[in-house]
Amino acid sequence: MNWRIGLALYLLGLVVYSIPASFQNSPGYMDAEYYYTVALHLKEGSGFNEMIIWNYLDDPAGLPHPSNAYWMPLPSILAWIGMMMTSSSEFVQSRIIFILLAAFIPPLTAVLAFRITHKRFSALLAGLIAVFPGFYLPYLVTTETFAPSMVLGALFFITIDQLIGENKSISRGWLCILLGVISGFSFLSRADGLIWLIGGLATIIWIAISQGARWSRGGLTVAIGLCLIGYFVVAAPWLARNLTVFGSPFSPGGSRILWLTDYDQLFVYPAGSLNFRSWLSSGFTDILGDRVWSSGQNIQTIFAIQGGIFLLPLMIIGFIRHRTNPLIWIGFSGWLVTVLLMTIVFPYAGARGGFFHSGAAFQPLWWAITPSGLETLVDCGVSKRTWNRIQAQRFYSAGTIILIVLLSSLVSYQRIVGEDTTTNRWDQGYVRYKSVEEKLQQLGAGKNSRILVNNAPGYYAATHRPSISIPNGDIQSTFNAASKYLASYLILEFDQIQGSSDLYSQPGDRQGLRYLGTESDCRIYLLEN
Repeated sequence: MNWRIGLALYLLGLVVYSIPASFQNSPGYMDAEYYYTVALHLKEGSGFNEMIIWNYLDDPAGLPHPSNAYWMPLPSILAWIGMMMTSSSEFVQSRIIFILLAAFIPPLTAVLAFRITHKRFSALLAGLIAVFPGFYLPYLVTTETFAPSMVLGALFFITIDQLIGENKSISRGWLCILLGVISGFSFLSRADGLIWLIGGLATIIWIAISQGARWSRGGLTVAIGLCLIGYFVVAAPWLARNLTVFGSPFSPGGSRILWLTDYDQLFVYPAGSLNFRSWLSSGFTDILGDRVWSSGQNIQTIFAIQGGIFLLPLMIIGFIRHRTNPLIWIGFSGWLVTVLLMTIVFPYAGARGGFFHSGAAFQPLWWAITPSGLETLVDCGVSKRTWNRIQAQRFYSAGTIILIVLLSSLVSYQRIVGEDTTTNRWDQGYVRYKSVEEKLQQLGAGKNSRILVNNAPGYYAATHRPSISIPNGDIQSTFNAASKYLASYLILEFDQIQGSSDLYSQPGDRQGLRYLGTESDCRIYLLEN
């Protein structure tokens, strides 16, 4: 593929992605706020420690608390790099790397499409589709995993394709090392990135078996070893850090989410109540029913988000057209494992955004085969309705681009701007917490006074105040968490404490709570326990 096409796609992506970014003045939601918060601590010299507790899965001892006991560090590192480049801790500067990184997605998608189809027009169309990624557009340019995941996914499949074809310009050994490095960064982006290492190793074994005589007796062992070396060069420092801090190479909170019986239990305190026995006691009917519900939610994600609604039929046709290409089956196998993982093993996290995140790494591959689906439909029109091939291809390609531009624009407008003309929907939580913080300071709250709030990462990102998430449970659970983690204030945004709904709907003094007032629809209480 011509390098000029790649450069043009990169620059176009940079321009397009900068448009929604210009309307985003804050990370926007908890995941992105968390990564930004960790980056703030890195910038301040606190290392991977944080002044927030947003869940209790790792039985936190107190504040400061070791960061990334649940989520992985790569997005925070990228945000920190942006801060260091600009000598600023502001969000706008922290996401510079994400915008620059996201702009690589269109040219990498085009390269992948060219390697699959060997057609320059298909590569260009695939790259343009990636420029306007539908539901993903608002999320690519915030401090999140989407941009690095898509870039790493594209690089993974390009490397696999070169390994299958035995690229003469790059030795097999270097490709295996590169595969390990990519898998390592995927792991640092998301905990389920470990799937990519397993997939890479399985692919190496499959290639060795299928190519037979072209691999020496010890070639497979060397290839696997080199892949693992590449992986551990990247991942080992983080695994060692976890081992030192948590006593385990992997995040300690991850295992407990296996035993959730609803999503809100992610915030239960204490988390020791989450175990196999409690999960089993919920009953087979509920266990099965929740996974059926999760599958329904994930099917919607496949249709609307990953398939971009109207692109899905083209992706399916493109998949069928290239069904003999082993790269397609490798990608589909990894995607299917992800679907099953996010439906059966982690149904609540998967349905509430986990599959949306995990599936992002496969998007460049699906976009790469979409033009082939369109070409197949044009071929049918040429053979059955005597269409002019060139005119039909141009017409329907242009129509596809127009539709995805409209979809991307509509989704971005709804997610970022919304209907409120005074404050962007994207920034409403940030603005609300800023107002609450001003009220707290007026009430005499010290700068280090800790609060219990619905979204601890979001509150810290907006105010830099030590924050703890309100635990899932009754008012006693709230008091227990406040006592252990030395919280002085309770901020209620809705009825979220079980058995105490009137704390929000009918605010006033209660035993252990003194009502201080309302700000931006948030009830402010002083904890007197």
